[in-house]
Amino acid sequence: MSETAKADDTVRFHYSGARGDGSIFESSLDGEPLEATIGAGKLIADLEGALIGMAVGEQKVVTVAAADAYGPYLQERIYEIERSLIPDNVELIVGEVLPMRLADSPRLKVVSFDAQRAQLDANHPLAGEDLTFELILIEIV
Repeated sequence: MSETAKADDTVRFHYSGARGDGSIFESSLDGEPLEATIGAGKLIADLEGALIGMAVGEQKVVTVAAADAYGPYLQERIYEIERSLIPDNVELIVGEVLPMRLADSPRLKVVSFDAQRAQLDANHPLAGEDLTFELILIEIV
């Protein structure tokens, strides 16, 4: 019987992540596999759980509910701020991510703006979406 991945193992695996509509948002299939330690908390918990028990070469598909992935899309994470709080050298473009952040958000996407105010979305880009991942275990390091 071949060795299977268990908690605290460092593994290398390929993955492909898709939104509920089937569109791929990220994939390692054309590049290097991802390396992670199972249980270290660097992956979505359901992905860590799916890796446990996999053998090298095994392929698995796992669906992760929005609540267990990047959480729900929250209206309260849309902020309206004074335009003067954004540096003059930062160009605002609707739909673009600003080169600045809030303490609790790694990104701020411009929703709308005028001369006085800007509306910024601090939700994760995949918040509110159920996600499907295809996993292929390459190696148990």
